[in-house]
Amino acid sequence: MSKYMKLYYLWLIVAVVMLFIQAMCDLALPDYMSDIVNDGVMGGSVPIIAKYGLKMIGVTLLGTVVSVFVGYLAANVAAKVSRDMRKDVYKKELFSNAEFDKFSTASLITRTTNDITQIQNLLVMLIRMVFYAPILGVGGAVKVLENSKELSWIIIVSLSAIVILIVFIFLVAMPKMTLMQKLVDKLNLVSRENIEGMLVTRAFNSQNFEFKRFDKANGDLKDTGT
Repeated sequence: MSKYMKLYYLWLIVAVVMLFIQAMCDLALPDYMSDIVNDGVMGGSVPIIAKYGLKMIGVTLLGTVVSVFVGYLAANVAAKVSRDMRKDVYKKELFSNAEFDKFSTASLITRTTNDITQIQNLLVMLIRMVFYAPILGVGGAVKVLENSKELSWIIIVSLSAIVILIVFIFLVAMPKMTLMQKLVDKLNLVSRENIEGMLVTRAFNSQNFEFKRFDKANGDLKDTGT
């Protein structure tokens, strides 16, 4: 996947810069709120409240604009990468008879549609959340240490707990994802056979049997997904 991402590295750099700006906007809001309470409310100064309130509105609007722009970049890059991947996968789908026994038609349909769509969704999440979380986390940690070094142990404990949780979810989810791919292949196979064999199914009056086949494949996929 990296060779496809390299084609759009400039867009990714712009997205990271925009995410940094968004993180700074989010981290600035608590400071403005603190200034409003400490200098404005406690001091009974309406001009100070208005001053910092307008700053908060400006920072919020800037963060919103940047967030929308990052969403556009993420969706655009992910769509173009998935387009390139589908094109290359389609070009390589020239198999021998032995390879067709290994890769069924239903599996090939899944590879070119569902799998690449999953990669597209992953790229959007990667750009919008995975890139953003470390920037926000480091910025938040710096602000906490600036205000109170005694709270540094809370950051260490929190980060350790998050890392352990991520590793646990990864270990549990990966086997499930592999199984889900097989179940999606099975569901595609049953659906394709039902469509292609519609006349045969009616001729032998086996609609109920085909309904049960589809319900079982659909139910297995639902149970694994939940």
